[in-house]
Amino acid sequence: MKVDIMREAYHVENQLDQPFCYQISVSDAVSIRYRRKGHELDLKPLKKVILSPQSLIDGKCENNALPLLREPYGLQTREVYPFTMTKPGVDDEIVLRYDDTKPKFTVKSMVEYWDPTTFKSILEENFGNPEKRNPMIGAMKMGSYIHWNSFAPYSHRAIVRDYPGLLRELKKEPLHAMVIVGIDTDEGNNNCVVKNSYGYGWGKDGFGQVNISDLHSIEEIEIPDNNDYLSNLAERLKN
Repeated sequence: MKVDIMREAYHVENQLDQPFCYQISVSDAVSIRYRRKGHELDLKPLKKVILSPQSLIDGKCENNALPLLREPYGLQTREVYPFTMTKPGVDDEIVLRYDDTKPKFTVKSMVEYWDPTTFKSILEENFGNPEKRNPMIGAMKMGSYIHWNSFAPYSHRAIVRDYPGLLRELKKEPLHAMVIVGIDTDEGNNNCVVKNSYGYGWGKDGFGQVNISDLHSIEEIEIPDNNDYLSNLAERLKN
């Protein structure tokens, strides 16, 4: 199987030296889902929506974004809730700077998978189904991927055989989140296609392939599919 939705995932962010990979990945995956709904229902204001991760940052979300993505919270567009890349201090009060006159984009559910033996089948089921092919969140330790400048498949396991010291370094690293936008398991491959948050200079225009065996977890996101809710969002975006 070889399929991807890279054309739908056209906005690539650069987190620079900030620890915002998860927040960026979540907001990006949610943006893709809403843009897709805009095309399905011909709701023009939704077709190009790009949502800001800043409410997740202001809410001090490090993982499990669901509580901040349900009513009365959610994500707002970057024009409404600017992405300042400013992280609150540890002891700072949580201040969510929503514009309550503008719509909030909510999420219905988020499910995280931790068993690595199931990752390949989960990704194949998702991307192999033309009715799904939804973006997912993948977490892994970056290691030698950090400065990766190729779309060619790559795996920590191959590198560790040649550089055993890398394994020790990987154990020290925090997890890094990316948006999974495809899969390539043809001809013995075992890769997923990812969109990173290291800017357009990483991989090929911000996209790359990583070995599924390097993934630590996968997260699936579902948005509301109520047509009235989506139509109301689109109408409010006009104002």
